[in-house]
Amino acid sequence: MKLPLISCCIAFLLCFLQTGTAAEEIAAKHSILSNSFLEIKIVDQYLIGLSPNGLAVFAFDLNSNLFYQVNQLLLSGTVRNSKLFESTLVVRLADNQLNFIDLSSMPEIAVLGEVRPDNNYSDYAVVGNSLYLSHWFEGIGEYEMTNFNALSRLKTDSSGVLMTQLEYHDGYLYALDRYNGVIRYDLNVGFGNNVNRLLVKQRPFAFTIIDSLIFVSLNSQGLLIGSFENEIGKVIDSIAGVVSPAKIFETNSQLILLSERNVSILSKDDYHLITEFPIDFYRLSGDLLLLNDKEFMLLPKESGGVTRFSLDGELNRLELLSRPGPVSTLIVNFNKIFTGGTNNFLEWYEIGEAGIVNSGIISDKYPGITDAIIHSSYLFALSSNRNVVEIFAREQESYYLLDSFAVETGSQTISLISTELTPDLMVIVSGKHFISKYELSAGGYELSSNWNFESPISSYVEVANRLYVADRSGVLTVYEISNDNLLSECFKRQLNGTAWKILFHKRNAMVFVHNTMAIYDGCNSPDSLIQLALPVLDATIIADTLYTVGAKGMAVYDMTSGYPELVYSSSLRGSLISAFPGLIATTDGSALHIYELRSDSSSVSIEQSEENKYARLLDNYPNPFNNSTVIQYELTKESIVHLTVFNLLGQQVATLVSSLKPAGMHTVIWNGRDLNGKAIASGVYFYRLETAETVLSKKMLLLK
Repeated sequence: MKLPLISCCIAFLLCFLQTGTAAEEIAAKHSILSNSFLEIKIVDQYLIGLSPNGLAVFAFDLNSNLFYQVNQLLLSGTVRNSKLFESTLVVRLADNQLNFIDLSSMPEIAVLGEVRPDNNYSDYAVVGNSLYLSHWFEGIGEYEMTNFNALSRLKTDSSGVLMTQLEYHDGYLYALDRYNGVIRYDLNVGFGNNVNRLLVKQRPFAFTIIDSLIFVSLNSQGLLIGSFENEIGKVIDSIAGVVSPAKIFETNSQLILLSERNVSILSKDDYHLITEFPIDFYRLSGDLLLLNDKEFMLLPKESGGVTRFSLDGELNRLELLSRPGPVSTLIVNFNKIFTGGTNNFLEWYEIGEAGIVNSGIISDKYPGITDAIIHSSYLFALSSNRNVVEIFAREQESYYLLDSFAVETGSQTISLISTELTPDLMVIVSGKHFISKYELSAGGYELSSNWNFESPISSYVEVANRLYVADRSGVLTVYEISNDNLLSECFKRQLNGTAWKILFHKRNAMVFVHNTMAIYDGCNSPDSLIQLALPVLDATIIADTLYTVGAKGMAVYDMTSGYPELVYSSSLRGSLISAFPGLIATTDGSALHIYELRSDSSSVSIEQSEENKYARLLDNYPNPFNNSTVIQYELTKESIVHLTVFNLLGQQVATLVSSLKPAGMHTVIWNGRDLNGKAIASGVYFYRLETAETVLSKKMLLLK
């Protein structure tokens, strides 16, 4: 019996208030922060990369000419930028909080403290226990810090008009006045007591201090060179014919000028141009690396990774940290995690107790992976760059390309209908305005239906001859699918926002909008509208466990009662989530966070009870067995069934059933052979039955 909408909301809210407080806050056991760096710094030959989530430390391997991660630190907010003052790294977050991190014992790092200034500011500088902030038109403030955790304002100086950039160098604090030039404060006699000015006629936007010279970048093209002699600032030279640099590096004999799209290398003797080259798709927030008495420039790529540039006049580039760029697809399958993105290939990571124990690239043929899905021992990957679906088959612990077929231009997501590589398997891809179905046949894949929609699609799901489509204007439409694949509209509703995810559970559709979940039964009104603990951008469900992630973090809900009861949560935000019983992965596109939930400490069980109202898994016989064994299972209703065999390491050995089965008793005979038809060794194995409602497993012994 369907409850009225308001009654369901009230009933759930009361339930949530009782169970929400008991939810456990969990932390990611492993994280990868190197997918995309905002900036990088070299400290004691270690590379520090700042991602939106925190920072990672890398050491250099001379044999492979690559950096590898040795440490990391997650921060509580979104990283904006950082500055290094001796051995203290100051990281500014998006909410203007400043985090102070000790780098004196690299690669070990430690948080010294954090402060959040009351007033908005443009830039910052740290000198001892003093913090200086430029407050735009309100001048520069001097603050005293207590143990890097508390601030008290000491003095304000308003010598300039519009104060932005701050730099500390050799006892002086330099500040940029965007209307007049550079102002210098002598901190040896106290802030604000001895103020000198380097006036320029054109508008400046940045400056760099090299030795005793100040290089001033102008809004118009060009670079001025000034100095302070006898406490009088004056312009002594200029460099014409170069784009005003946003950043300048110095080597023994060269100046490296970085502008938005270009690098110019100049001689320090007479400032003549040695060479220049484009740096499209790179960030300017790099650093210099001294390697074998030779200096190189390192720049983070916008799409991910770090590239080394030679500075000897020849344009030689080398990838020193070739990590994937923004993640757009995420899969967890047993102890492996698969990722892909619009600028990188499909990669895999193997998770062990100590973290990532192995990794690799599945295919380097088609980059630009926007979505992928694993079915049984096959992996389907969609490359938006080439508009092709690749089908990979697994052979032991590796995948090989089995087949591929072209799809419609603009395809972005992929899903499957049915369960095995038979003529009934459907591959569904969707783009901004279309959903296309491809049917497997003897000659390959053929387009069987193509549905076009006026409004851009945000999410969809097809189940039981119904298609649920949510568009980006916040409208949910439910269609009936006829035998000839024609759509007829049977339900439409205006939602209170964009539904970025729709799931199917127990013959109902779950539509997520912000932090609400609406449950729809076919073409009927919602059975209930439920308030969730956290907003949702992506979600997945396994048996009766719901996993969600969004702008405020990850949540795990128990759905046994039919309503979500919060069990675990984490504040690490994300836009994609994938899970396998006991293992969860989330990503915001730049960082990958991995959580582990074990059956001995989790109410979200890895293995459910042998007895279940939806299915029953019987003991195999004979057990132990030699050549073959019989496995029986019973279904109370028609279900999609996966019956698989695993070894003690959790690795899939064989797939016995992967198809839609009717209600009743079913019998399967396993001959003790793996996915490739090879006889396996003696030992303990597990056989596992999975349906939409349950996961059951039992143990068997093979003796030869």
